[in-house]
Amino acid sequence: MGRTQHLSIADNSVSNSTLFGIRALRKGFADSAKAIRLLFVLGLMLSMPHIPHTRLILCTAVLMLLMGAIAANADMVLDAIRAGDLDTVRAFMDAYPQSVTASSKGGVSAVHVAAMHGHADIAGMLIAEGADVNARTDTGFTPLHCAAVRGHADVAKLLIQLGAGIDLASTRGSTPLHLAVSKESTLVVELLLAAGANVRAANTEGITPIDIARLRKLRKLFRLLTRKAPLSVPRPPK
Repeated sequence: MGRTQHLSIADNSVSNSTLFGIRALRKGFADSAKAIRLLFVLGLMLSMPHIPHTRLILCTAVLMLLMGAIAANADMVLDAIRAGDLDTVRAFMDAYPQSVTASSKGGVSAVHVAAMHGHADIAGMLIAEGADVNARTDTGFTPLHCAAVRGHADVAKLLIQLGAGIDLASTRGSTPLHLAVSKESTLVVELLLAAGANVRAANTEGITPIDIARLRKLRKLFRLLTRKAPLSVPRPPK
């Protein structure tokens, strides 16, 4: 590898780190401004002891400040995971061990984000540090669902090796195999089948992965699925 290419890689690395640094500073300044305003109000309250329930109000204000700081850290961790910045994620986990359980709206955990964006190394690190390999979103998606719907075979393979539930269903009854077939992710389908996924699992509409392949005339996937099915299977798509 030439010197120019080395410099290019280094520049990219510095750019990514700088980007996250700027984001962190922006969040930090915003949080600092909120904290200063809150502390000013608290100072005024302390100078007015005649106000009823002062202690309760003070405790509530401090709690709100702490919750805001935790939420800001979670946002930055998830941003780093989306970008695949392993070093930044590791740094956050060292500084804030609770980062391993960071989540966003809808119950989307850090492992879900890593799986959805195809970052097997980050997903593996999070799980090794205690993250739940079968964590559920509000719609019942596990990290394996996320890997399947995005076609990330390397992530799916890792999650399966680490004990992901092959046939766990979403709130609509969809298993990772349903999603992999729907997205025509042949490699993920093969991994799930090799791990023993149920090809006849029906979702809330009564549709199985085999049905999806047949109705959408996905001949290759239909053949893969029916090899794992009992003898009585639907006719192949024409």
